[in-house]
Amino acid sequence: LNAVRVAEGLHEIGIYFGSNPEYINDEIIEALQKLPLRGNQVAFGLQTLDERVNKQFLNRPFHKEKFLRNLKRVLDRLKNTHTVVSVDLIYGLPGDTYEGFRKTLDTLFSEIPIEHIMHFPLMVLPGSYFWDHAAEYGLVFEPESPHTLISSDTFPHEDMDRVRRLVFFMQMFENF
Repeated sequence: LNAVRVAEGLHEIGIYFGSNPEYINDEIIEALQKLPLRGNQVAFGLQTLDERVNKQFLNRPFHKEKFLRNLKRVLDRLKNTHTVVSVDLIYGLPGDTYEGFRKTLDTLFSEIPIEHIMHFPLMVLPGSYFWDHAAEYGLVFEPESPHTLISSDTFPHEDMDRVRRLVFFMQMFENF
C-alpha cells in the first residue's frame, strides 16, 4: 500500500493505536510488533501519574507501577520497529498541581526512555463530568470552544502559564 502511495508522490500512512496501559498485555504487544506500515504510533493516555487524581477525579483504574512496567515493556519490544510510542498528559486536572505535573514529567524522564510526550491543557467540554462539576472544583475556563482551563482551585492561572512555558520549551527541544 505504501509503495503505491510513495510511487504516486503521496506520504506513507501508518496506524494510530491509543490505549489505557492498564489493558496492555503480551498479545497486544505482539500484534503491535507485527504492524507492517511505517509511521505507526502507540499513544498511552496517562494524563497524570498521581494515583489520587486518577481515581478520585478521573474515576479510572490506575496503578502507577503497572503503568510504568507496561510502558517499559512496550518501549523495549517496539524499539526496532517503525512505531513511535508516546504518552499523553493533561495539565490543570482537578486535584493536580504544578508540582504534581512536574513530578509526572520527572518520573517519565528519569525512569522511562520515552521520547515523545504530548501535553494538553484540560478542556472543560459541554456535557462532560468536569463541565457539570466546574463550580465544585473551582474550574475557570474560556467561554468559547474548546473551553480551555484558565485556572482551578488547585491549579492557579500563574501555574497554568508556567506549564505552558515549560511545554513550549520541551516541544522545541523534542524537535532537535
